[in-house]
Amino acid sequence: MDRDRDDDTDLGARGEKNKAKGNLEHATGKAQEGFGKLTGQKDVEAKGRARQAKGKAQNLGGRVQEGVDDMLDKARDDDRDE
Repeated sequence: MDRDRDDDTDLGARGEKNKAKGNLEHATGKAQEGFGKLTGQKDVEAKGRARQAKGKAQNLGGRVQEGVDDMLDKARDDDRDE
């Protein structure tokens, strides 16, 4: 059972890490899109938009991981109260 507890804790940490990586990826994509617009490079602009989408997806995945971790914590707390 302790092994599961460690995995649950790691889930929350991974969620935070994925949120941060997603935010960075989104910001990088925003800059890349802007550079593409500025220089008239449609391909760079499109790659920037794709990076933003990837960043948003990774951020969402991290938020889901954190939510699941919170639910597992609450379930454990409820089990202790009974």
